[in-house]
Amino acid sequence: MAGIQETKELVGFVLSVGEGVAALADGGVSFSDVVKFVEAARRAPAGIGGVGMVLPELKDLDEAEKAELKKFVEEDFDIPQDSVELAIEAAFKVGIDLSDLLKLLPKAA
Repeated sequence: MAGIQETKELVGFVLSVGEGVAALADGGVSFSDVVKFVEAARRAPAGIGGVGMVLPELKDLDEAEKAELKKFVEEDFDIPQDSVELAIEAAFKVGIDLSDLLKLLPKAA
């Protein structure tokens, strides 16, 4: 069993970025909008750092881990309960794209 720590961190990062972007939809920038982006920045190192381990974790995902991931999203993000699974799937897609992008960027010296 691979666990789901890296998956939770990636999903948390992607969803926190999404919350920040959604907060800007009203056209203005408030202090609470800035806080959302600070939260995304705080989650970035863990969310991006283990992105290579997400696919092995997903391949080993069991029902208990799916429930744990769903509970994590429900508790940490303001997403309607009937949209949680869609949000998780969207976060996975963004995470995979992010992983592909990171592979194309030159390594820091």
